[in-house]
Amino acid sequence: MRKYFAVVFFLSIVSLSTLAQSYPQMEIFGGYQYNRQDSGGFCPQSNGWNASITGNFSKFRGLTGDFGGLLL
Repeated sequence: MRKYFAVVFFLSIVSLSTLAQSYPQMEIFGGYQYNRQDSGGFCPQSNGWNASITGNFSKFRGLTGDFGGLLL
């Protein structure tokens, strides 16, 4: 039982340090995606992109737009 309380105490102390962290007002992400499907000898493949932008209103709330498409 003491080990349980020690673990809970340790996790609560460690989590207190995250309260002091600031949060970014905006986050932007861009990436590349590759898809390959094997379906009985025919292997279609595609290249694409993905992007997202997030606006953070507070530490726990934000709005995200997520976009993606194929490269021709």
